[in-house]
Amino acid sequence: MKKVILLLLGLFLFSSFSFASNQSLSDAVKNSSIYQKYKNGGMQSAQNEYKNLKENGTIQEIDFLFMLQLNSQQKQMHRVISTAKEGLEKFPNSAPIYTTLGMAYSEIKEYDKSIEYLSQSIKIKPSEPAYYNRGQIYYYVKKDYSKAISDFTNALNYIEEYSNENLKNKALGDIYYSRALCFGKKNNFNQAIEDYTEAIKYDNKNPDLYYNRAVAKLSKANKSSGKMLNELTASANKDFDMALDGYQKSNNKTMCNKIQNYKQLQAVMSVIK
Repeated sequence: MKKVILLLLGLFLFSSFSFASNQSLSDAVKNSSIYQKYKNGGMQSAQNEYKNLKENGTIQEIDFLFMLQLNSQQKQMHRVISTAKEGLEKFPNSAPIYTTLGMAYSEIKEYDKSIEYLSQSIKIKPSEPAYYNRGQIYYYVKKDYSKAISDFTNALNYIEEYSNENLKNKALGDIYYSRALCFGKKNNFNQAIEDYTEAIKYDNKNPDLYYNRAVAKLSKANKSSGKMLNELTASANKDFDMALDGYQKSNNKTMCNKIQNYKQLQAVMSVIK
């Protein structure tokens, strides 16, 4: 699996959700008394304040979201789930809480429940994280590449939700990479190559992108001839060289050997032809 299906909850909670006032959650969370307690007294103080707010009936959506962030940082997914469900009892139309709940279920490998809650989030308020994470499940778990492509494409439509340019670029790279993998599975090598190229714009140090683009080019070359065949093969070799450089730097011997095997096979095939 290219990456853990659970996109860091913090990346979602603190970058993509906006209030009616257009105030980002990363700013709004500072108004939560739980945040202040956590800042001054740590996790136990935050938990105590969370309990007090629930008991006196003054807890707000932002308070639930901040507690979900704290619990996710400690990898306490079952606590994330229970907190999210408490939040939905009070805020039944909270798309961010539904998304968080779906992401937490995917982390504990309850994928059908994850799809259910992510779909509910999308129904209330479509967002990049909800579409992206559901697409990851369709790709890696359900092997439904058409649905995955649809979700990744929709995720791109909501990428402007990110106010932080670095987080936005990371999300773009991840989405294009994921969609490229799907197109490859469907033998749509032209679109796969295009998406790998887009992903490289946002993550040009990732050897996996160059490696997979090279494989897509060779797959397309196998159905080509003449000048097109030669151009694709030469272009694929350049990508293999870029990938090899990255794998050597990270001492990834397995992938280095894979590339060498590809090149040896190409050499044999060129002699045969």
